[in-house]
Amino acid sequence: MKQQHRKGFTLVELLVVIGIIGLLISILLPAMNRARLQAQRIKCSANLQQLGQLWHMYANDNRGVFPATGVRFGNWALITVDQRDIFRDKYKMRDGKIFYCPTYGAFTGSLPEDDWKFTRTDTTPYTVPISYAIYAGNIDALFYSKALQLKISPPMKSRDPRLAERPLIMDETDFYAPPWHFMQTYAYSNHYERGPFPAGGNALFGDGHAEWRQWKQMIRVLDAGTFRRYF
Repeated sequence: MKQQHRKGFTLVELLVVIGIIGLLISILLPAMNRARLQAQRIKCSANLQQLGQLWHMYANDNRGVFPATGVRFGNWALITVDQRDIFRDKYKMRDGKIFYCPTYGAFTGSLPEDDWKFTRTDTTPYTVPISYAIYAGNIDALFYSKALQLKISPPMKSRDPRLAERPLIMDETDFYAPPWHFMQTYAYSNHYERGPFPAGGNALFGDGHAEWRQWKQMIRVLDAGTFRRYF
């Protein structure tokens, strides 16, 4: 009786299989990456919309005035420790997650929740790092809107009749150059992946709607030469 020998794969067949697997990976990975980026943008937009509700709740309790940090020199991605305590204790923002874009790299080098507990003592007043630039109620932003002759300016009160066209809060989209960084870079921006520029950023407007703005649509809202901020 002849013994049956099972035929194995030939080298050519193995190479074909490996080639097909490689082709499938090259097709699926970009699609998965696009889905991941889209999910991050949607989550970021939802964060901003919740912040918009919080800003209007604060204004309703403070004669229509939006919260202002009083911090100058372009430090818009900060809230004061007193504001953090109000948001946490009065408005129940215990972990502060909505203050941090899902693409954000924590200031403390760990988790955004740790930033929420952190106090920056190198600013006056003491502040808490967040990942969104606060435009509403921002005296520094008002100065630059005039200096750059912008068509937009920060709303100071919730009764502003032009809230639908004025941003309250926006993604952190920044340019750094020496001496603030050893090289020229946009890499500290939210929604930055690779390449020379970030993909864009979300912005929340005073009437509560949020928009995604591609990088090519963005304009400078702060220009200090070696540091610039975009909306």
